[in-house]
Amino acid sequence: MSEKPRAYLFVGGGTGGHLYPALAIRQRIMQIDPNAMTHFVCSDRPIDAEILSGAGVEFTPVAAKPIARSRSGLAAFYKGWRSSAATMKSLMADLLPTRDVVVVAMGGFVAPPCAWAARRLRIPIVLVNLDAVPGKANLLVARFADRVCTSLPVSGKHWITLGPIVRDSDGREPEYFGLDPEKPTLLITGGSQGAESINSFVRAMVGHHAKAFAGWQIIHQTGKGGVGDLPAVYERAGIKNWVGEYIGDMGSAWKMAGLTIGRCGAGTVAEAWASGVPAVLLPYPYHKDQHQKHNAMVLVECGAAVVFDDRIDPASNIRDHGQQLAALLADRAGLEAMRAGFAQLGGADGARAAADLLDRFRV
Repeated sequence: MSEKPRAYLFVGGGTGGHLYPALAIRQRIMQIDPNAMTHFVCSDRPIDAEILSGAGVEFTPVAAKPIARSRSGLAAFYKGWRSSAATMKSLMADLLPTRDVVVVAMGGFVAPPCAWAARRLRIPIVLVNLDAVPGKANLLVARFADRVCTSLPVSGKHWITLGPIVRDSDGREPEYFGLDPEKPTLLITGGSQGAESINSFVRAMVGHHAKAFAGWQIIHQTGKGGVGDLPAVYERAGIKNWVGEYIGDMGSAWKMAGLTIGRCGAGTVAEAWASGVPAVLLPYPYHKDQHQKHNAMVLVECGAAVVFDDRIDPASNIRDHGQQLAALLADRAGLEAMRAGFAQLGGADGARAAADLLDRFRV
């Protein structure tokens, strides 16, 4: 057995949904093995650099692109594949003389070319799938990965189920966003990049059902360019609020939350689970496989969440969901019953489970 220290190359990106779980696993790895080295290989989208720079970790952007049907899209995909694979091979070649390298594929369009390069060099690969319905990229990587695990159970697959993957508190004093930490707080977020249809729905809700927000304060992450008139809308309705494009300390936001409204990517589902926060979830409406809705089912089945189909148009969302959301905001006993539903679920310790698996992993 090799006595060289380990190097873990996390490959994935394009959204925070791939990067935040990787950071959570890295945090646990460093607790288990302080001599380990970690490095992130991510997309060249600005969101990746913003998240990873903020986390203080080393990373290398690559030119990987999602596959597209147009001629120009296919050309960009193949060019990005070759470039990404070459960069990955160079990184591994630099590490191999002094470290045992393991590639941790976190999914998305960055993972396949990087994992393919690792396979060519016979570097071990562990796939960490996050969604209840794996995407095409993960299904491809799973075909040649040495180990395949998943945060949420995947129907029809005998993959190792880890549980929800979230980061531990880093010990900092909690942030209160200028709000009252004792007052019920509604957390609204469309994920790391926001969701305009959710922003518009909530804006319309305040206009049509302002009384339903009585007693609530709001933390609202809008995504880039989404702030607009929302602070003024809340102020006119007498709702104390914090509104911003991006929340740096999501841990504090979840600790304050008594209810959340948002998408249901695997990361949001994991955070709600770990925090025990009842959820109103609006799956991303343009995914053909509706994997976000499948992600939400683990919370819906225990009574901790409700799912609304996002009609995109705010008037349609108000028509179909406004009364139900207003009733929920006013039903404190109902929210407590939703919170109690989390007791049916196991612990939210997928990051530790993944780190333990990686630490024990030998080819």
